[in-house]
Amino acid sequence: QFRMNLFLVFISSFIAAAHTHGDVGCGGDCLKACRRCGPLENEGEEGVNGTSVFAYGFRKAGDCKEAVCANENATLIVEGQEYKSLVCFQGKWHFGYPAFLEETSVAQCITPGDLECDDDASIKYEDGNFQCVCNPNYVDVTNSFQSPVQLCSNCGNKKLNIVLLLDISGSMAESADTFLAFLQPFIKFLQLKQAGNRMSVITASNSYEIRINWGPNSYDVSAIQTSIVSINIGGTSNLGVGMEAVKAELIQPTHENEDEEHVLIVLTDGSVHHSPPYIHEITTAAANLEALGVETYVVSSTDRYTDKLFAIANGVEANVLPIPEHPTDEVIMDVAHRLQKRVCV
Repeated sequence: QFRMNLFLVFISSFIAAAHTHGDVGCGGDCLKACRRCGPLENEGEEGVNGTSVFAYGFRKAGDCKEAVCANENATLIVEGQEYKSLVCFQGKWHFGYPAFLEETSVAQCITPGDLECDDDASIKYEDGNFQCVCNPNYVDVTNSFQSPVQLCSNCGNKKLNIVLLLDISGSMAESADTFLAFLQPFIKFLQLKQAGNRMSVITASNSYEIRINWGPNSYDVSAIQTSIVSINIGGTSNLGVGMEAVKAELIQPTHENEDEEHVLIVLTDGSVHHSPPYIHEITTAAANLEALGVETYVVSSTDRYTDKLFAIANGVEANVLPIPEHPTDEVIMDVAHRLQKRVCV
């Protein structure tokens, strides 16, 4: 009986040891591998010289002790390279786990500081510095657009046809200077060119008028700016008619070209006719444009008529973009970046 009990104890111990070794997978004597390692020599203090402290702990019961950056925005740097974590192995800190183990006591958690990246970019540590790197399927077009901040585009190298629909009804008189202050640098910033982006201009009040079509003037910044400056404001607002003209005369004739995309930008104060027939014209026109794959943005100098502005944007609240009386470069670039997300030069 005693021999049988001794044998069972031996077998149980063997199975437990094998099970523990399998869970840990640390490639050595797990009693030695899981010794408690001391603090890292230069883990730094939170917020000092861009460093962060380490968090020490176990990933699961019986596993080797691990060190990771306590700050989720920090990056673990060892020997100038980025790693996920350090592991305590035979009483020493090692990196490169689990593929290989290199001993170290020099490791830091470094934060990127005030680095501002595009929403579609990630912060990477390369060549001793943090850098903004565009995510997969995005291209960095910062230099192409001479942008002061990073700009990543999911362009696909398609030409962007931008239709500028200007509400020139009488109520727009008080906002004319605001829109001109926005449009002049905005048009220049879009980098219009013959083989790239181009812009047509159409106005709407009692009726509509196409001032710039898809001809040579559509990528001539000076011609476009001149056509806008020379506009006379007056009459009643009838944006529904203007939007239908955009569809019939500017979008449909070029719609079949798969290398081109269309965007409509409507500049208005939202003060359109409140009667149901006029609102119905707008909602119908917005739906017709969306059916053709046209994304509509509304740039407005006021938020007094939000329901009308949302109707023009086909109900997409995020596409209603207010601008202040004195538009800043930041506001202008924010609107321009919405478009350039889809364009490469």
